[in-house]
Amino acid sequence: MRIHAKGRASRDFAPDQVIARVNFTMLKPSYQQALEEGSQMLANYIAAISERTDFNAEDFKTSSYNIREHFHYSQNDSKDLSQIGRPDRRVSDGFEFTQSATLTFDYDRERLAKLLLCTASAPDAPRFHIDFCLKDIHACRRELLPEAYESARQKAAKIAQTAGFSGVECEEIFLDDYHQAATIRAEEPAIRKAASLERFGAPTTPTFEDRLQTINENFHPEPITVSKYIDSIWTTR
Repeated sequence: MRIHAKGRASRDFAPDQVIARVNFTMLKPSYQQALEEGSQMLANYIAAISERTDFNAEDFKTSSYNIREHFHYSQNDSKDLSQIGRPDRRVSDGFEFTQSATLTFDYDRERLAKLLLCTASAPDAPRFHIDFCLKDIHACRRELLPEAYESARQKAAKIAQTAGFSGVECEEIFLDDYHQAATIRAEEPAIRKAASLERFGAPTTPTFEDRLQTINENFHPEPITVSKYIDSIWTTR
């Protein structure tokens, strides 16, 4: 008798990698202003981060860059007979500068806390969010393979026992290697709340070290749940 059984195993893993993404946006009257002031805004941010952390300009990788003109349409004056029937006028609002950069590093609570604090207090602070990831999800799945195999074996053995057989032997295994995300995201409001840095009841302005401690106490990434599935064929004995 041949038995088809599916096996599954799941386990929580602590994130071991951080991907921080920052996004800078500004609108200026001219292309040249948008280019120069937008580029300077990014340079000022990286300088502020480099001053208080061990990150440097080479650690930030540009993921997108764009300057484009923004327009709106202005309706013609209905009282001006000469404008009747003419299309609405397209009016320039200026040039929008946008640039995104990514910073990837091994998870370290103190490095992350410094990055959060410096980003929140930087001049022209960018929009940003943080992803907590697993560097090698395939290694995590390999750890789960014995548990998934045992899950399938127990199911097949139960079916065999119900049918009056004494046991089962594995004939074939099919590994299900579908893509599974291994990321959890900390959105900007939560990050800013963790770095909001007025400690409850504090009579004085907190120091940089006080603020680092506040973040360490209140900002904890959730574990990432990883699952492994297998299909298997068993024969009874």
